[in-house]
Formats: sequence, C-alpha cells, structure tokens
Amino acid sequence: MINESKAWDLYWETGALESCVTQSDELVQSALETLWTGFVSDKSQTQSLLDLATGNGSVLKILVQVQPTLQLTGVDQAKITAHPSIVKQGSKNVALISNVDIKNMEFKDQTFDFITSQFGLEYALDKPISVEAKALVEINRLLKPSGSCQFLIHHADSALVKSNKARQKELHALLSENGLITHLSLLANGHSSIGVIEKVGQDYLAMPTKKTKAISGQVFEAVAYFIQRLSAGETVDELKEQIDQTVLRIEAEYSRLSQLIQAALSEKDFANFCSVFQSFGFDILKDKPFEVVNQKDSFDLLGWQFLAQKSGRA
Repeated sequence: MINESKAWDLYWETGALESCVTQSDELVQSALETLWTGFVSDKSQTQSLLDLATGNGSVLKILVQVQPTLQLTGVDQAKITAHPSIVKQGSKNVALISNVDIKNMEFKDQTFDFITSQFGLEYALDKPISVEAKALVEINRLLKPSGSCQFLIHHADSALVKSNKARQKELHALLSENGLITHLSLLANGHSSIGVIEKVGQDYLAMPTKKTKAISGQVFEAVAYFIQRLSAGETVDELKEQIDQTVLRIEAEYSRLSQLIQAALSEKDFANFCSVFQSFGFDILKDKPFEVVNQKDSFDLLGWQFLAQKSGRA
C-alpha cells in the first residue's frame, strides 16, 4: 500500500485547496471564512502566524485577504504550492514550506504570535493524547508569551467523518484481495486477464456494498477504458504505466481517508487535548463542537473548535 505521506503529495499536486470540504459547499466555506477572519481581524499587521499542516494554503488564502501584511508561514509534511490568490495578494509576506514534520520544526523558540491549523494538527497526534505529544510541545515552544492559537479539528462524530467512512468502505471493497483494483494491478503485471477482470467487476456489482458514481462509477470507467484499448490491440506493456498510476491514485485516496478517520478526535480525545494545553499554562477560550448551517436550515457538526491564549510569562 502507498506511503501515507505520498498519498498527500498526490492529493495536493491536483491543485485542491481543501482536503475535506469541496469548493461547492458554499455554506461551509462561508463558516470557515468567518472563523478565520474573526481570528485575525484585530491582529497587528506586523505580527507573525504559523499555519500547521497547511496543505495548499486554505487558511492562508483567507488570512491574506483580511490582513495582507501579516507575516504568514504555512508548513506541511507533503509537497505544497501556493494558491494563485496567495501569490497575487501577499507573496512577499507568505512563506510555504514543504516536507516539515510538525512534531519537530526548526524554528527558534517563541517565533510566532499566532498558530493555526484547519483539519491538520490532529494527524500528528498519537492517542491517548498526553503532555508528551510532540506536536503540542512544539506549539508551546514556538508560540510567544500571550500568543494565541486556534485549531479546527476533525470530530469523530462529524458529518465529514461519517461521509468519508462510507467512501473508505467503498474503496476498501475495490482494493480487497479479490477486488477490481487488485486485479487491474495484477493485469498490469501479467497475472490477470480481461476475462477475469470482467468477472470480478460483475461480482462487485452484485455485492450489497453501496456504490457511488464518484468512486465505483469512475473506477469502472477507468477499467472499461483499459479493456477497450487492450481489445483494440494495445499491449499490457504499453498501458502498464497508465494502469499503475490509476491504481496508485486510488490507493492514495484510500490511504488519505483512512488517515482522516484515524485522526478524528472523540469527546474523550478532545478533553485530553485541552488538558495538555491547560498543563502548559494556556487559557482556553473556546473548546466546543463547531457546527455549520446546511441547506435545510439545520446544523451539521463539522469538527472541534479550539481557541486558547498562552500565558504572558516568558
């Protein structure tokens, strides 16, 4: 199976700005903009902010519009690139740094006035969360006295996690030992055939597993494409690279979803998370579920919101 970090490299190289929220979720996007705008709207423009597990700069994109002269740094363990709007509006004040393990950063002590993260910090936390959690120790080390931090963290019972569990289950069936993607990979290495793949596909369609157009539909389209080209006379060797890339990206998506689900914090996990910051001397200002209104005018649970200020003592 694909390396966990590589899965994120492949995801961010698509140019996606969000890892969990689509750009079409307008109400969610509006809630996120309000969350981050409120955090920096009264901040000094000469202060510095570190965004952890920044991805392609989703949080920084919002912040640079509100405070274009705020010194912004985004770090991620994956390979990242600046979103066009970040480059256009605040490139001189924005630094994006790839291949950074947030459990061991090279910045000097008390470098930043503010630290943020949107659906990222939790991926670096082992459970049960304790005062020895390296990512949290780093936050305490890097934040200046009286500095503040705000995090939006995956909630184990959120609508996002529930929907992604369903997607992961669908991908798991396709990637199982006798799954369609497994046989596609075998075909690329000369260990399966068109006939076997067609039979595996029929068996999969007969399974009670929920199938969606976004996942199963696209996989079947890809498989049909390769079968069509092979039937037209192309060889497996000629198609091997394309098949391998298709399999790799499907494995990467499964890995990404699995990591997301594992990273999500239960109520007990989040209580431990808050306790660590209290032990560091932080004043916790908000530690609550973060809900957003949906199209039905009811609320969806999106994650945990955490806002805290560090003690003013150096």
